[in-house]
Amino acid sequence: MELWRFDEVLSRNDYFILLEEFDPFYNHWCFTKSEYKEKNSASRAKKNHIAPPNWGALQKPRLGGVGDNLVFINFAERLKYLVQKTIQRKVRLTRINTNIQFPLQESTFHYDGGNDSWTLILFVCKGWDPSWGGDFICLGGDEQESVPCKPNSGCLFNASLMHRGIAPNQFALFERKTIAFTYRNVSSGTGQEIKFLRKN
Repeated sequence: MELWRFDEVLSRNDYFILLEEFDPFYNHWCFTKSEYKEKNSASRAKKNHIAPPNWGALQKPRLGGVGDNLVFINFAERLKYLVQKTIQRKVRLTRINTNIQFPLQESTFHYDGGNDSWTLILFVCKGWDPSWGGDFICLGGDEQESVPCKPNSGCLFNASLMHRGIAPNQFALFERKTIAFTYRNVSSGTGQEIKFLRKN
């Protein structure tokens, strides 16, 4: 499975700058996010299935994509080099997504893009106890990877892999917050691989 884990992704100062952007005083929270595809309530009722509750995100322009938060765009462009170094390909930023989950706000399995795309997800919490849940789950064929929710850590994975964020449990003192940067391979006439030279 194409999944890499990272600890201490950002410097302490940068991490708190990113965390501050999730403060509702600066950016409005909305709870309209869902990956559930069946919108017709009559169809759901026939199947005796209730859609999971919507979860939250920071409001961004209806155009979607990267949005207009310059702090997020700045971090996305800087973290692009971590992605390129890891996957050995040039990429360009295509989407920035935020996620806010309280207990019982379970997300559903979904994917972010095709085989030519990559998502770097960061956990952006004030603090976290492992007993609060909130793990990130990624599926790859018969494999399943679980990445624990831990402040300033994250993982990079192929965006075509099905994944979801587990809601925190009733013991959590904080909501589960993440930001996901999705990148796409940049095509070039000479191939997509890039070499990183190291000075001796």
